[in-house]
Amino acid sequence: MRYYKIHLGKQNMHARLGVEQGFIGIGFNMPNLSHLNLQDENLKESIRKIYLENHPDSSRASVASATGMIYRFIKTMEVGDIVIVPLGDNTYRVGEIIGDYFFAGENEPIQHRKNVKWISTLLKENFSQEFKNTVGAIATISDITHRSAEIEALLSGDAVRVESVQSGVDQSEFALEKHLEDFLIENWSNTDLGREYDLFKNEDGEIQAQQYYTEVGPIDILAIKKDKSEVLIIELKKGRSSDAVVGQMLRYVTAVKREVAEEGQKIRAIILTGQDDKKIRYSLEPLNGLIEFMVYKVSFAIERKM
Repeated sequence: MRYYKIHLGKQNMHARLGVEQGFIGIGFNMPNLSHLNLQDENLKESIRKIYLENHPDSSRASVASATGMIYRFIKTMEVGDIVIVPLGDNTYRVGEIIGDYFFAGENEPIQHRKNVKWISTLLKENFSQEFKNTVGAIATISDITHRSAEIEALLSGDAVRVESVQSGVDQSEFALEKHLEDFLIENWSNTDLGREYDLFKNEDGEIQAQQYYTEVGPIDILAIKKDKSEVLIIELKKGRSSDAVVGQMLRYVTAVKREVAEEGQKIRAIILTGQDDKKIRYSLEPLNGLIEFMVYKVSFAIERKM
Protein backbone atom coordinates (compact mmCIF):
# COMPACT_ATOMS: atom_id res chain seq x y z
CA MET A 1 0.00 0.00 0.00
CA ARG A 2 1.24 3.45 -0.93
CA TYR A 3 0.18 6.96 0.02
CA TYR A 4 -0.36 9.84 -2.42
CA LYS A 5 -1.31 13.49 -2.33
CA ILE A 6 -3.25 14.54 -5.42
CA HIS A 7 -4.64 17.77 -6.83
CA LEU A 8 -7.89 17.57 -8.80
CA GLY A 9 -7.62 19.87 -11.80
CA LYS A 10 -5.67 23.04 -12.34
CA GLN A 11 -4.84 24.65 -8.99
CA ASN A 12 -6.88 21.85 -7.36
CA MET A 13 -10.08 23.69 -8.32
CA HIS A 14 -12.22 20.52 -8.44
CA ALA A 15 -11.18 19.05 -5.08
CA ARG A 16 -14.60 19.52 -3.48
CA LEU A 17 -16.34 17.98 -6.49
CA GLY A 18 -14.20 14.90 -5.99
CA VAL A 19 -15.09 14.78 -2.31
CA GLU A 20 -18.81 15.18 -3.03
CA GLN A 21 -18.89 12.52 -5.75
CA GLY A 22 -16.31 10.13 -4.31
CA PHE A 23 -13.49 10.21 -6.84
CA ILE A 24 -9.98 11.41 -7.58
CA GLY A 25 -8.89 12.30 -11.08
CA ILE A 26 -6.74 14.12 -13.59
CA GLY A 27 -7.39 16.14 -16.75
CA PHE A 28 -4.56 16.74 -19.27
CA ASN A 29 -7.12 17.15 -22.11
CA MET A 30 -6.84 13.52 -23.17
CA PRO A 31 -9.38 11.11 -24.73
CA ASN A 32 -10.70 7.94 -23.12
CA LEU A 33 -7.80 5.65 -22.15
CA SER A 34 -9.89 2.68 -21.06
CA HIS A 35 -8.80 0.67 -24.10
CA LEU A 36 -5.18 0.60 -22.97
CA ASN A 37 -3.82 -2.65 -21.55
CA LEU A 38 -2.35 -1.80 -18.14
CA GLN A 39 -0.16 -4.91 -18.28
CA ASP A 40 1.43 -3.90 -21.59
CA GLU A 41 5.15 -3.28 -21.13
CA ASN A 42 4.83 -0.48 -23.68
CA LEU A 43 1.99 1.24 -21.82
CA LYS A 44 3.93 4.44 -21.16
CA GLU A 45 4.91 4.73 -24.82
CA SER A 46 1.26 4.27 -25.84
CA ILE A 47 0.26 7.08 -23.48
CA ARG A 48 3.03 9.29 -24.87
CA LYS A 49 1.84 8.80 -28.44
CA ILE A 50 -1.76 9.62 -27.53
CA TYR A 51 -0.63 12.72 -25.65
CA LEU A 52 1.44 13.90 -28.63
CA GLU A 53 -1.53 13.40 -30.97
CA ASN A 54 -3.57 15.71 -28.75
CA HIS A 55 -0.75 18.15 -27.90
CA PRO A 56 1.49 18.20 -30.99
CA ASP A 57 3.25 21.45 -30.09
CA SER A 58 4.34 20.40 -26.60
CA SER A 59 8.00 20.36 -25.61
CA ARG A 60 9.71 17.06 -24.84
CA ALA A 61 9.80 17.97 -21.14
CA SER A 62 6.06 18.70 -21.05
CA VAL A 63 5.27 15.47 -22.89
CA ALA A 64 7.44 13.47 -20.49
CA SER A 65 5.91 15.14 -17.44
CA ALA A 66 2.32 14.63 -18.56
CA THR A 67 2.99 11.06 -19.69
CA GLY A 68 4.52 10.24 -16.33
CA MET A 69 1.61 11.70 -14.37
CA ILE A 70 -0.99 9.91 -16.51
CA TYR A 71 0.92 6.62 -16.22
CA ARG A 72 1.19 7.01 -12.46
CA PHE A 73 -2.53 7.69 -12.17
CA ILE A 74 -3.90 4.89 -14.33
CA LYS A 75 -1.23 2.26 -13.60
CA THR A 76 0.80 2.86 -10.43
CA MET A 77 -1.96 4.09 -8.11
CA GLU A 78 -3.85 0.94 -7.15
CA VAL A 79 -6.96 -0.18 -5.33
CA GLY A 80 -6.21 -0.05 -1.60
CA ASP A 81 -3.76 2.86 -1.83
CA ILE A 82 -4.46 5.91 0.36
CA VAL A 83 -4.92 9.37 -1.14
CA ILE A 84 -4.93 12.80 0.49
CA VAL A 85 -6.66 15.78 -1.14
CA PRO A 86 -6.16 19.35 0.19
CA LEU A 87 -9.41 21.30 0.37
CA GLY A 88 -7.91 24.77 0.59
CA ASP A 89 -9.14 25.54 4.10
CA ASN A 90 -6.32 23.83 6.01
CA THR A 91 -8.19 20.53 5.96
CA TYR A 92 -7.22 17.42 4.03
CA ARG A 93 -9.63 14.68 3.01
CA VAL A 94 -8.23 11.16 3.22
CA GLY A 95 -9.59 8.30 1.15
CA GLU A 96 -8.94 4.78 -0.06
CA ILE A 97 -8.93 3.96 -3.78
CA ILE A 98 -11.73 1.42 -4.35
CA GLY A 99 -11.90 1.23 -8.14
CA ASP A 100 -9.82 1.07 -11.30
CA TYR A 101 -9.45 3.82 -13.89
CA PHE A 102 -12.51 4.92 -15.85
CA PHE A 103 -13.40 7.74 -18.25
CA ALA A 104 -16.15 9.96 -16.85
CA GLY A 105 -17.10 11.68 -20.13
CA GLU A 106 -15.93 14.49 -22.39
CA ASN A 107 -18.14 17.10 -20.74
CA GLU A 108 -16.87 16.44 -17.22
CA PRO A 109 -14.31 18.86 -15.74
CA ILE A 110 -12.26 15.91 -14.48
CA GLN A 111 -12.51 13.19 -17.11
CA HIS A 112 -10.05 10.52 -15.95
CA ARG A 113 -11.08 9.09 -12.58
CA LYS A 114 -10.83 6.45 -9.91
CA ASN A 115 -13.49 5.97 -7.25
CA VAL A 116 -12.54 6.64 -3.65
CA LYS A 117 -14.08 5.88 -0.27
CA TRP A 118 -13.42 8.89 1.96
CA ILE A 119 -12.42 7.71 5.43
CA SER A 120 -11.28 10.76 7.38
CA THR A 121 -10.47 14.46 7.48
CA LEU A 122 -7.17 15.73 8.85
CA LEU A 123 -6.38 19.22 10.13
CA LYS A 124 -3.18 20.86 8.94
CA GLU A 125 -2.60 22.32 12.40
CA ASN A 126 -1.88 18.81 13.68
CA PHE A 127 0.83 18.07 11.09
CA SER A 128 4.55 18.20 11.80
CA GLN A 129 6.36 20.94 9.92
CA GLU A 130 7.94 18.31 7.70
CA PHE A 131 4.56 16.84 6.79
CA LYS A 132 3.24 20.33 6.03
CA ASN A 133 6.16 20.78 3.66
CA THR A 134 5.46 17.41 2.04
CA VAL A 135 1.77 18.03 1.35
CA GLY A 136 2.61 21.55 0.18
CA ALA A 137 4.42 20.17 -2.89
CA ILE A 138 2.94 21.62 -6.08
CA ALA A 139 3.06 18.46 -8.19
CA THR A 140 -0.28 17.09 -9.44
CA ILE A 141 0.49 13.72 -7.84
CA SER A 142 3.05 13.24 -5.07
CA ASP A 143 4.06 9.91 -3.57
CA ILE A 144 4.13 10.60 0.18
CA THR A 145 4.60 7.02 1.35
CA HIS A 146 7.67 8.11 3.32
CA ARG A 147 5.20 9.92 5.64
CA SER A 148 3.05 6.82 6.19
CA ALA A 149 3.91 6.52 9.90
CA GLU A 150 2.73 10.06 10.63
CA ILE A 151 -0.36 9.67 8.44
CA GLU A 152 -1.38 6.47 10.22
CA ALA A 153 -0.75 8.09 13.59
CA LEU A 154 -2.93 11.08 12.65
CA LEU A 155 -5.69 8.79 11.38
CA SER A 156 -5.63 6.82 14.64
CA GLY A 157 -6.51 9.93 16.65
CA ASP A 158 -3.99 8.86 19.30
CA ALA A 159 -2.25 12.08 20.38
CA VAL A 160 0.54 10.21 22.18
CA ARG A 161 1.29 8.14 19.09
CA VAL A 162 1.28 11.25 16.88
CA GLU A 163 3.70 13.05 19.19
CA SER A 164 6.01 10.04 19.30
CA VAL A 165 6.13 9.71 15.51
CA GLN A 166 6.57 13.42 14.91
CA SER A 167 9.38 13.81 17.44
CA GLY A 168 11.18 11.01 15.65
CA VAL A 169 10.97 12.38 12.10
CA ASP A 170 11.62 15.98 13.02
CA GLN A 171 15.28 15.22 13.70
CA SER A 172 16.03 13.17 10.61
CA GLU A 173 18.31 14.14 7.73
CA PHE A 174 15.44 13.35 5.42
CA ALA A 175 13.16 15.86 7.13
CA LEU A 176 15.74 18.64 7.01
CA GLU A 177 16.57 18.14 3.35
CA LYS A 178 12.92 17.71 2.32
CA HIS A 179 12.29 21.07 3.99
CA LEU A 180 15.21 22.53 2.04
CA GLU A 181 13.72 21.17 -1.20
CA ASP A 182 10.44 22.95 -0.46
CA PHE A 183 12.29 26.11 0.57
CA LEU A 184 14.27 26.17 -2.69
CA ILE A 185 11.09 25.85 -4.73
CA GLU A 186 9.31 28.60 -2.79
CA ASN A 187 12.28 30.98 -2.90
CA TRP A 188 13.83 29.96 -6.21
CA SER A 189 14.06 33.45 -7.68
CA ASN A 190 16.16 34.60 -4.72
CA THR A 191 18.77 31.85 -5.06
CA ASP A 192 21.96 31.93 -7.12
CA LEU A 193 20.63 29.14 -9.33
CA GLY A 194 17.35 31.00 -9.74
CA ARG A 195 19.18 33.84 -11.46
CA GLU A 196 20.32 31.46 -14.23
CA TYR A 197 17.52 28.92 -14.36
CA ASP A 198 13.72 28.88 -14.37
CA LEU A 199 11.77 26.14 -12.62
CA PHE A 200 10.24 23.76 -15.14
CA LYS A 201 6.67 24.64 -16.17
CA ASN A 202 4.15 22.65 -18.18
CA GLU A 203 2.31 23.92 -21.27
CA ASP A 204 -0.27 25.66 -19.06
CA GLY A 205 2.43 27.65 -17.29
CA GLU A 206 2.08 25.69 -14.05
CA ILE A 207 5.29 24.89 -12.17
CA GLN A 208 6.00 21.15 -12.18
CA ALA A 209 9.63 21.33 -11.14
CA GLN A 210 9.34 19.57 -7.80
CA GLN A 211 9.34 15.76 -7.73
CA TYR A 212 9.35 15.69 -11.54
CA TYR A 213 8.26 12.21 -12.54
CA THR A 214 10.55 9.98 -14.64
CA GLU A 215 10.60 6.26 -15.37
CA VAL A 216 13.34 5.77 -12.79
CA GLY A 217 11.83 7.90 -10.03
CA PRO A 218 10.94 11.52 -9.20
CA ILE A 219 13.64 14.18 -9.58
CA ASP A 220 13.72 16.51 -6.58
CA ILE A 221 14.00 19.71 -8.65
CA LEU A 222 14.08 20.24 -12.42
CA ALA A 223 14.89 23.59 -14.03
CA ILE A 224 15.68 25.03 -17.47
CA LYS A 225 18.37 27.64 -18.15
CA LYS A 226 16.88 30.98 -19.09
CA ASP A 227 18.39 30.81 -22.56
CA LYS A 228 17.01 27.22 -22.94
CA SER A 229 20.51 25.83 -23.50
CA GLU A 230 20.63 23.57 -20.45
CA VAL A 231 18.47 21.36 -18.21
CA LEU A 232 19.31 21.39 -14.49
CA ILE A 233 18.75 18.41 -12.18
CA ILE A 234 19.04 18.87 -8.39
CA GLU A 235 18.95 15.91 -6.04
CA LEU A 236 19.21 16.05 -2.24
CA LYS A 237 20.68 13.13 -0.31
CA LYS A 238 17.74 12.84 2.13
CA GLY A 239 19.03 10.07 4.32
CA ARG A 240 20.12 7.72 1.54
CA SER A 241 23.53 6.10 1.33
CA SER A 242 26.16 7.91 -0.72
CA ASP A 243 26.26 5.13 -3.31
CA ALA A 244 22.46 5.18 -3.63
CA VAL A 245 22.21 8.91 -4.30
CA VAL A 246 25.04 8.84 -6.89
CA GLY A 247 23.49 5.87 -8.65
CA GLN A 248 20.09 7.52 -8.66
CA MET A 249 21.50 10.73 -10.10
CA LEU A 250 23.17 8.79 -12.93
CA ARG A 251 19.80 7.25 -13.74
CA TYR A 252 18.18 10.70 -13.70
CA VAL A 253 20.78 12.06 -16.14
CA THR A 254 19.94 9.25 -18.55
CA ALA A 255 16.20 9.76 -18.06
CA VAL A 256 16.46 13.49 -18.76
CA LYS A 257 18.51 12.82 -21.91
CA ARG A 258 15.84 10.43 -23.17
CA GLU A 259 12.66 12.11 -21.96
CA VAL A 260 13.25 15.82 -21.41
CA ALA A 261 16.22 17.45 -23.12
CA GLU A 262 15.65 18.94 -26.53
CA GLU A 263 18.23 18.48 -29.27
CA GLY A 264 21.36 20.43 -28.39
CA GLN A 265 20.41 21.02 -24.75
CA LYS A 266 23.11 20.23 -22.21
CA ILE A 267 22.41 18.63 -18.84
CA ARG A 268 23.76 19.89 -15.53
CA ALA A 269 23.37 17.65 -12.47
CA ILE A 270 23.94 18.69 -8.84
CA ILE A 271 23.89 16.54 -5.69
CA LEU A 272 23.17 18.73 -2.65
CA THR A 273 23.85 17.65 0.94
CA GLY A 274 24.21 19.19 4.38
CA GLN A 275 27.80 18.10 4.89
CA ASP A 276 30.87 17.02 3.00
CA ASP A 277 30.82 13.36 2.02
CA LYS A 278 34.06 11.67 0.98
CA LYS A 279 32.23 8.68 -0.51
CA ILE A 280 30.24 10.95 -2.83
CA ARG A 281 33.38 12.82 -3.89
CA TYR A 282 35.22 9.57 -4.61
CA SER A 283 32.27 8.21 -6.59
CA LEU A 284 32.01 11.36 -8.70
CA GLU A 285 35.73 11.80 -9.45
CA PRO A 286 35.84 9.34 -12.41
CA LEU A 287 32.79 11.00 -13.98
CA ASN A 288 34.82 14.04 -15.08
CA GLY A 289 32.33 16.69 -13.98
CA LEU A 290 29.17 14.97 -15.19
CA ILE A 291 27.69 15.45 -11.71
CA GLU A 292 28.55 18.32 -9.35
CA PHE A 293 28.59 18.03 -5.56
CA MET A 294 27.52 20.98 -3.40
CA VAL A 295 27.08 21.45 0.34
CA TYR A 296 24.43 23.77 1.76
CA LYS A 297 24.76 25.73 4.97
CA VAL A 298 21.88 26.48 7.35
CA SER A 299 22.24 29.56 9.52
CA PHE A 300 20.09 31.82 11.65
CA ALA A 301 20.47 35.07 13.56
CA ILE A 302 19.13 36.33 16.87
CA GLU A 303 17.90 39.90 16.68
CA ARG A 304 17.37 42.06 19.75
CA LYS A 305 13.87 43.63 19.84
CA MET A 306 13.99 45.54 23.12
